[in-house]
Amino acid sequence: MTFSTDPVLIILQGALTWIFTAISGVLGGLMLYKYYKYRDKQLILVGMTWMLITSPWWGDALTFIYYMFTTNVLPNETYFFLANAFIAPIFYMWPKTVSELVFVDQKQKLKKIIRNILVLWAIIFEIVFLIIFFYDYRLLGRRIDYYIVDWNWYVNTYLLSGSVFLVITGMVFSYTAIKSEKLHIKLKGWFLLGAFVVFTLATFLEILFTDVLAVIIIARILGITSAICFYIGFVLPKFVKKIFKIV
Repeated sequence: MTFSTDPVLIILQGALTWIFTAISGVLGGLMLYKYYKYRDKQLILVGMTWMLITSPWWGDALTFIYYMFTTNVLPNETYFFLANAFIAPIFYMWPKTVSELVFVDQKQKLKKIIRNILVLWAIIFEIVFLIIFFYDYRLLGRRIDYYIVDWNWYVNTYLLSGSVFLVITGMVFSYTAIKSEKLHIKLKGWFLLGAFVVFTLATFLEILFTDVLAVIIIARILGITSAICFYIGFVLPKFVKKIFKIV
């Protein structure tokens, strides 16, 4: 299939994706930096989680840079690896965060079993992915355009399961915080809920309207918005406290 030759579409979609991943990386990095200030290990977990959540878009961001310098397509091997290789750690870091902050009073043995199941699932996928990738990466999917890949059933199943897991646990996490009697915790919950809802909407828009420029722009703006909401939901910066008059 012939790739798109519209430079406006290629550059705009790529630039917005690069901005989205760059902002997500910076905000995740800020959460890691906050750890050294507050010594809260949860900030390490959530900071790394958000940076890795955006890893499926790293290939698109790098494609944009590669195109700007060469006007060529990023090699499929690099694109396929970036889009899938860094998802697995999320299945350890995010469940650990949720279980320690939300299900703190639940049975430790049950939480450990659930986390181990998720980690095992992630390890199995990663191993199978690497085997297929190094054997013949073309078995993972077919590149349709600069930023579009028709993944095989195995990759699609993994990506879908990861998205569903993240959204459900994120909603539970947010709802628990919103129910808190403490105003600053409640506010964090609302920002986190917004982050997960907006991120989900952006993802679905991108899947359903891969070649509609206006929708792509909206999806990327929503992605950037979700990253900012996620950061505020966990850190609650001073300027946000000032706006909502929280001491």
